[in-house]
Amino acid sequence: YLVPEKFKNSDGTSASLNSTFQSNTIGFTNSLGVKTTSRRFRFLARGSYNTQSDYKTGGGLRVTDSRFNDKDFKAGFKYDNANFLTEIRYNYNLANNGIPNAIGEQSTSKEMEGVYQNIANHIISAKNNIYFKTFTLKTDLGFTNHQRKLFKNDTKSVDMYLNTLNYNINAHLLNTGTLETIFGIQGMYQANKNNIETIFLPDATTIDFGIFATTNYDFKKHTLQLGVRFDNRSITTDEHGEQGNADYFAPLDKNLNSFTGAAGIKSDLSKNLTSRINLALGFRAPNLSELTSNGLHAGQYEIGNNTLENEKNFQIDLNLEYAIKNLEFFINGYYNKINNYIYLEPTGEIRNNYDVFTYNQQDAELYGGEAGLHTHPENYKWLHLRSSSEYVRGKTLDGGDLPRIPGFTIKNNARMVFDISNIFRSAYLEINNKNVFEQTRISVHETPGQAYSLFDVGLGTDVHFLKLNAKFFININNLFDRNYIDHLSVLKEENIANQGQNIVFGVNFNI
Repeated sequence: YLVPEKFKNSDGTSASLNSTFQSNTIGFTNSLGVKTTSRRFRFLARGSYNTQSDYKTGGGLRVTDSRFNDKDFKAGFKYDNANFLTEIRYNYNLANNGIPNAIGEQSTSKEMEGVYQNIANHIISAKNNIYFKTFTLKTDLGFTNHQRKLFKNDTKSVDMYLNTLNYNINAHLLNTGTLETIFGIQGMYQANKNNIETIFLPDATTIDFGIFATTNYDFKKHTLQLGVRFDNRSITTDEHGEQGNADYFAPLDKNLNSFTGAAGIKSDLSKNLTSRINLALGFRAPNLSELTSNGLHAGQYEIGNNTLENEKNFQIDLNLEYAIKNLEFFINGYYNKINNYIYLEPTGEIRNNYDVFTYNQQDAELYGGEAGLHTHPENYKWLHLRSSSEYVRGKTLDGGDLPRIPGFTIKNNARMVFDISNIFRSAYLEINNKNVFEQTRISVHETPGQAYSLFDVGLGTDVHFLKLNAKFFININNLFDRNYIDHLSVLKEENIANQGQNIVFGVNFNI
């Protein structure tokens, strides 16, 4: 989920210029934006360009065809008064992304070679709120035109577009102070179309519809949350190719639906201690890619499974939060039993020089938790210390291990913030440490996940001089140039390491 850029709050016009340089990929990201506000009208626009070479691993080798570049333009308009609000946004993005699968020719070129994707997106959204005496009617409409092309040595092998229309309409009943209720419907119409014979996904139409209701009720030191929902998904696809061939797509006509619900309660157990308990019955219908894919995607060859059924789950989670003046502590735990869990699993096969993955389905359970603390000592208010740990266990009900489950992780952060002068304000020095433990609970054809420890360092400051407001920063990611492969990396099966040391220089100017 991407949070859209905020409009300027106060009347007037402002501009911003942002630029960063990354040493690892010898790449630049530049962005220029403008915002203006006049009484009830607000407008913004921003253009960006990003270009990066093949990234370098901790071992000093560059990963061939990991280069990318993209151009982005966005604009937004907003009008509001006492009776209604309307907000319209447009975004255009054009990206060229290399698809690596080996460490070959060493180059810092930014020109697309080998296998790469060309992806163009046009996104239009409209948000409207109408305020009545007893309720607020909110509507969100969106349209996306997604065009994807795959090239192999400048020869086009995939050319497809995906048009998606989304809607979300809900009524927020008047909040009485203790009771808040929302009714609504959500839906999607999606059409996938191929323009050449070689395809990754078949021509298809997907229609989603959902209806829901939620309510929050506050009483004394407790807040009760209830929700119920019905969803339906219809997917139809066209036949493609000749039966018996590897590139054959059988026609599909699938209709899936489910009822779900959730209940939760938040309680203030004391002045400093808060608890949350949630119970939920969930549902997720398989998507078009999981059902029908047959081709190269994100550096691996994926094969769909048209027999997939709905995922249905029951989850319980518990959260405790404790906070005093200079200390915050939390602990979360959950258990999730999933019927027909859908997962992507390596097959051990090679097709067109890429590892083959297929979608499977099995009853499974996921459980785990997270704990953390944040402290800022009374005598050193400029110092913030954070530490957290995360654990997840995923297995099938017959005792097997699920693929792509991360290892136990511990994260630590120390941040120092202080004002140097009236010109240099909010200066900071930050140190991050991430420790990932070995993952040996793996599925068939999956290799163990290695343990590794990473350190990142960053420093920066805000600069205020006359009418100039700027921010300068330097970050060093993977400070010690550790050569490692993350267990969840899509390049893990190719034994290709993650990015090594990367020094990022950045400056943001606001006028």
